Amino acid sequence: MNPTPRLRPYPTRRTLLAIGAAAPAVTLAACVTSGGDSKPTSNNQGAKSAQNPLGVPADAALEVVIFKGGYGDEYAKNAETLYEQRYPSAKVDHKGIQKVGEALQPRFVADTPPDVVDNTGAGRLDLTTLVAAKKLTDLGDLLDAPSLDDPNTKVRDTLLSGVVEDGTFDGAVLTLNFTYAVWGLWYSNPFFVQHGWKIPTT
Repeated sequence: MNPTPRLRPYPTRRTLLAIGAAAPAVTLAACVTSGGDSKPTSNNQGAKSAQNPLGVPADAALEVVIFKGGYGDEYAKNAETLYEQRYPSAKVDHKGIQKVGEALQPRFVADTPPDVVDNTGAGRLDLTTLVAAKKLTDLGDLLDAPSLDDPNTKVRDTLLSGVVEDGTFDGAVLTLNFTYAVWGLWYSNPFFVQHGWKIPTT
């Protein structure tokens, strides 16, 4: 399987928000903010509750930049609709673009990236550089939050095997892959038999 990398940036101007997203094999829940108790600690922290386990401010704007390629961007718009239903006072700024790296590299350098980025396509941002520069946030709190479909199940427990590991760098989960591609090879069994070849298993 060849997962497509997706990024979550770490904004310094405001707290990271991660939206609930439904994809072919994954359902993500609610939002990510910094830690704290159940009381608001700043303008970027809301009160935590069963419906808002990560303390997302009810009126916090959310900027989402999606690579609009073969998968389109409807999956993100659907998730944004769920976000707006939960936080009616929040404004979502959605952009579906092609050249993610060209558009967002200056913003990462200036520490003003969007809240959520689908970093794919030929012109994507270099993941190694973003990790080394500590431009991505730790998604641990998001993964341990209740999933949207089943509050008794953590987000991490809804993901395909390998997703968390693939997105982990130096012990922190910094990216989430949410699409998988399966590659295979066809072969001629009579041709293998004719030549006495064994079918590879690795």
